[in-house]
Amino acid sequence: MRDLQPSLNQTQRVRLQSALRQLHSLPSSSSSSSSSSPLSSVAVADPIQVNHEDNILKGHGTLDCDGEVVATLCGVVERVNKLVYVRALRARYKPEVGDIIVGRVIEIAPKRWRLEINFSQVAVLMLSSMNLPDGIQRRRTAVDELNMRSIFEENDAEVRGFQHDGSLHLQARSQKYGKLERGQLLTVPAYLVKRRKQHFHHLEQYGVDLIIGCNGFIWVGEHVEAGENVGMLVEDQKKTSTAEEESGSFTPLETRKHICRIANAVRLLSALGFTLTVEAIVDTAEASLASNIEINDMLGAEFFVQTAEREVQRRASMVRKKGFYMLWDQSSLVVQRGGGDLKHRVRMSKKPEVSTSESSAAHDGKFNSNEHDKQPRRSAFLWLALFVILLNGSWAVHHIQFESLPIPLNAEQSGKRGFSEVSAVKHVKYLTSLGPHPVGSDALDIAIQYVFAASEKIKKTAHWEVDVQVELFHATTGANRLVSGLFKGKTLVYSDLKHVVLRIVPKYLPQAEENVILVSSHIDTVFSTEGAGDCSSCVAVMLELARGVSQWAHGFKSGVIFLFNTGEEEGLTGAHSFITQHPWRDTIRFAIDLEAMGIGGKSSIFQGGSAPWALENFAAVSKYPSAQIFAQDLFLSGAIKSATDFQIYQEVAGLPGLDFAYIDATAVYHTKNDKLKFLKPGSLQHLGENMLAFLLHTAMSSKLQKDMELEKEEGTDRNQAVYFDVLGMYMVVYSQRLATMLHNSVIFQGLLLWTTSLLMGGYPGAVSFGLSCLSIMLMWISSVSLSALVAFVLPLYIFSKRTPRLSSETEENLIELEAERWLFKAGFVQWLVLLAIGNFFKIGSTYIALIWLVSPAFAYGLMEATLSPVRSPKKLKVATLILGMVVPVMSSAGVVVRLVGIIVGSIVRLDRNPGNVPDWFGNVGLGVFIALVVCLMSVYILSYIHLSGAKGPLVILTCALLALSLAAVSTGIVPAFTEDIARAVNVVHVVDTTGKYNENREPSSYISLFSNTPGKLTTELENLKDEEFSCGRNNTLDFVTFTVKNGCWSSKDSKVGWSKSEVPVLQVERDSITDVRETRVLIDTKLSTRWALAINKEEIRDFSIQVDSKELIPVGEKSMVDGWHIIQFSGGKDSPTKFQLNLFWFGDATHRSQETDKEGEDPPLLLKLRTDVNRVTPITARVLEKLPPWCSPFGKSTSPHTLAFLAALPVHF
Repeated sequence: MRDLQPSLNQTQRVRLQSALRQLHSLPSSSSSSSSSSPLSSVAVADPIQVNHEDNILKGHGTLDCDGEVVATLCGVVERVNKLVYVRALRARYKPEVGDIIVGRVIEIAPKRWRLEINFSQVAVLMLSSMNLPDGIQRRRTAVDELNMRSIFEENDAEVRGFQHDGSLHLQARSQKYGKLERGQLLTVPAYLVKRRKQHFHHLEQYGVDLIIGCNGFIWVGEHVEAGENVGMLVEDQKKTSTAEEESGSFTPLETRKHICRIANAVRLLSALGFTLTVEAIVDTAEASLASNIEINDMLGAEFFVQTAEREVQRRASMVRKKGFYMLWDQSSLVVQRGGGDLKHRVRMSKKPEVSTSESSAAHDGKFNSNEHDKQPRRSAFLWLALFVILLNGSWAVHHIQFESLPIPLNAEQSGKRGFSEVSAVKHVKYLTSLGPHPVGSDALDIAIQYVFAASEKIKKTAHWEVDVQVELFHATTGANRLVSGLFKGKTLVYSDLKHVVLRIVPKYLPQAEENVILVSSHIDTVFSTEGAGDCSSCVAVMLELARGVSQWAHGFKSGVIFLFNTGEEEGLTGAHSFITQHPWRDTIRFAIDLEAMGIGGKSSIFQGGSAPWALENFAAVSKYPSAQIFAQDLFLSGAIKSATDFQIYQEVAGLPGLDFAYIDATAVYHTKNDKLKFLKPGSLQHLGENMLAFLLHTAMSSKLQKDMELEKEEGTDRNQAVYFDVLGMYMVVYSQRLATMLHNSVIFQGLLLWTTSLLMGGYPGAVSFGLSCLSIMLMWISSVSLSALVAFVLPLYIFSKRTPRLSSETEENLIELEAERWLFKAGFVQWLVLLAIGNFFKIGSTYIALIWLVSPAFAYGLMEATLSPVRSPKKLKVATLILGMVVPVMSSAGVVVRLVGIIVGSIVRLDRNPGNVPDWFGNVGLGVFIALVVCLMSVYILSYIHLSGAKGPLVILTCALLALSLAAVSTGIVPAFTEDIARAVNVVHVVDTTGKYNENREPSSYISLFSNTPGKLTTELENLKDEEFSCGRNNTLDFVTFTVKNGCWSSKDSKVGWSKSEVPVLQVERDSITDVRETRVLIDTKLSTRWALAINKEEIRDFSIQVDSKELIPVGEKSMVDGWHIIQFSGGKDSPTKFQLNLFWFGDATHRSQETDKEGEDPPLLLKLRTDVNRVTPITARVLEKLPPWCSPFGKSTSPHTLAFLAALPVHF
């Protein structure tokens, strides 16, 4: 075909040369609509650009000349890994397995056909490698073999393999292969045909089939449907018909014209040296029709030149659109002058080389003709779809892991040995019907009697071989002197606490009484809530568990104690009184605490890392395992300002154990909305079934004592465990030692792989690595909004030295592809750093970083990694992202969503000193956390944005969502608080005698309004305009345990509801100065059994407290916070109200106080006292009624009740 040499006149020759020069000046790109990528053509002695540092191998057609590789042939430079060779333009076809080829039958033997396919050897098509045209398997008989001669003359087939002698083995197993009739067979140079996914083309507008064989044989013929030539009969009793009879009719004239037109288009493009694709062929044929060019004139000089000019226009248009590009062959074009021997040789100057990945792809037989010149863009919808899948997948994981609850069972369904939520809910209903029942209240006494009566009923219905002992334990006065966490700088004193204790042991195994498992929870609530979640639900579960256990305990090796304590809400005093005073305390070997920091949902293990054997047993037997070590890390870090009885059992008694907690709807915690109606069905069933299975397994095991002793011998480090559940279906538990080994191994391998990658990448790789890490830092600093901007800036021209001969378009595309990969790999660095930090500090939830590092890295290595630095990058596969993120999302997405809920709920009670936290702090904190989570979880997706075309729509979409969110909140469409999710607003009637020591003036009284939720009380005060409240930071109020720095006061009608007889007294009984100044102060709290006293530790070296001549707090080292040590007291109705406080001063204690007086400031205080009375005065009731329904009092151990008295003793009394 390249022998076509039209006679050109001078004008046409100039036009042709001009067109070829313009083609040379245009950037070479690709298009699906035209041709393929540019090939690097060379003539003899032309240099070949290579990187000598890559230790390239010089192949056929190359020569090393003075340190430079030059070509010894005219042809195209090919690269296969490190091998560089020149393929001659007129070289024969080089077959690859899987190639679609067209062949000419040159010999027919009984069982095989020999075909000419433009290869150095003939190809062989075996009878065994063929089916009938209709897909029927051949019979392989003698008659069948004879019939083949009348059927197959020319055939298309695909390459199956090579014979030992080098000949080619073909196969034609599909119905699309078959006899080619009524058409033209054209032969073109094989290099003009590029391997593509589709080589069979049906040109419907022409009724023509076009088969472009990889071997340079092109068939243009009348369209025939697959399987249409079923007229072939191979049965020996039937006779074959003539070709005319088989065909039935001749090809229509119009179709034959179309065949000739398409064939001439192929001849013309081949003569011009353009790569032959179906798009280019059809475009040329349509151009001839549009120009009214006759078929025979298509090969004339004018249309020959017009085709080249049209190619220039199309290429220029495509470059302007930046969308599609074409490839044309850069080999020599020979034009012969009419009739003469002189040949005018027009040769294009050298073009940039193809990328190494192209050569490799060609060698692999899967050559993509223009892989790197294509704009490497993805659809914006792809990225949006990936983001939607991630978002919805995360929510689905959270739903399955935390919100999928079992079906509640009634007593009949569970049986007398099972757990019934329906029965347990009856206990919750009764306890919540009592309303709030804090320590010292009448409602608490009724609740205790109810639990005691329920325990007695269990005793009566227990198995006859089970001994059930029920006791109403009355704890005497004591002091809790924990110094860690929330208890730093505090001493918690208690008195007159009552607990219900129920012990279940087998009757005929006395040693079971010496090895007991403790299950504990509390009956009392804070003053502001009825406590359906915290913790009437826990008490109900324990009562139902005790009923079930009482039917199983005859087979126990260990006993079980159920402790229903009071005083937990006042500083864990109930658990402390039991574990330090009850005679059974020495028999306890293991402790389980049930708690709630919300209401309902799944009760999860959130503390228990020091008891791996218990975690392993729980994981083995629990039906619905739920455990997250991230909650333990969060709790122990102090981020959650709370404590549970588990701390008492662990630190005071030294017991291993497990701590369970409900953490759904944390916003209702300690507010009026902790109600039964918010308790999700299935919540109690979930905890009950898990706990019952665990108790039965542990109590029946004889290894309880042995396992505990073994762990004590192995030490604390070995005892620590890492644990988490997967979708609430399976629980993973392994030791901290194994975790450390695994983390160290992954960190080492990660550093090794990164070092290798940087060494292979060289200087450009180091620059890419630096830019990628910079993008990660910018993403963290500026969050998601600026991370999108980084994706715009990232594709910098940093690879120009590595590929100096690439065209600008190809170079830009390679840079973008390389940048995409480095951005993806930068996510590995992010998680590697987090893994190293977590491993250094022994953080249990470091497993999340491990999974997010290993899983995507494995997917990247499996799907994307290239072992040779010579190979150019390709677009990241979507399958890589999906494969890499499935496991991380399943293991951590639910945890993240749950953590967001916990943070949102915690904001309600965030401000421990009202007015101390800025109004915006909660919103900003939550926003920053969500932004960081998005950066962490979407770091791999963001690399796909880089080439998606979604950057602009993403910015617009996020801005629109931000605007809609702000509008929804500011207009009140989405309120910040509702009646069910209330803001914490406390109303306290304060009677203040501060500063009136030894003065006979009336105490001042007022209503204090403050909120633990950050923000001003502007909206709330709209309903209280007639109550004359004044607000601001000038109304600072010291409640001893905390300070209201921004609140509201009102003195209207505040003189009623209290009496002077209730005002506490701080009376100095003795003040002696010897070697050490000692002062005795009488503290009379009057009617109050709940009070807090702050002692100035800058003046007082030590102190002791006595009650009824009994030392309650002895002399000894005591911690302080901000210069004060705080004593909190809570007790029952019979608690003492008079105490003797002995103060021991520093030797120079008065020096700083005198300086303070000179400065004109308020005189310093020695003691500050607040006493609480659980009474609602008339003015307090009126204010509470006027508050919006989305406001609720918030209770905690440091919060005052609705009536509080303040007193103080100055340093200079």
